[in-house]
Amino acid sequence: MEIIMKAISDAKEWQNAQAQDVILQQRPSSNHVPSSAPSVHEAPPHTVICNVDAAWDVRTANCGIGAIFSGVNTCLNLSPCSDSRSHISSALMAEALAIRFAVMYAASSNVKVLMILSDSLSMVKPSIVWNCV
Repeated sequence: MEIIMKAISDAKEWQNAQAQDVILQQRPSSNHVPSSAPSVHEAPPHTVICNVDAAWDVRTANCGIGAIFSGVNTCLNLSPCSDSRSHISSALMAEALAIRFAVMYAASSNVKVLMILSDSLSMVKPSIVWNCV
């Protein structure tokens, strides 16, 4: 349960940091360098945004995974979701499971366009958009 709560907390912290980044981008500043990562405002129409994260415990090989959904497609009303897994070999595998879990949840909820945002640069580029037609 502790790992799941950590994953949810990290995902919420990441989402809040993204919202603050959008606010900073809107302020004029000569010192501000624009981020290379696309913002939520650059997402294609009807895109569901999904922030994913994982927390892995090297001692137990257990992980917690979580996903938070947002975006313009509010008619779907996707709830945040989380899960725990055991016998996970690495933090990278935990991140991959978090992405897989979120994609499967979104697909089962009839999401057609999904943007995954992850803090694991070695797993994904800053964002990936899948069109599920």
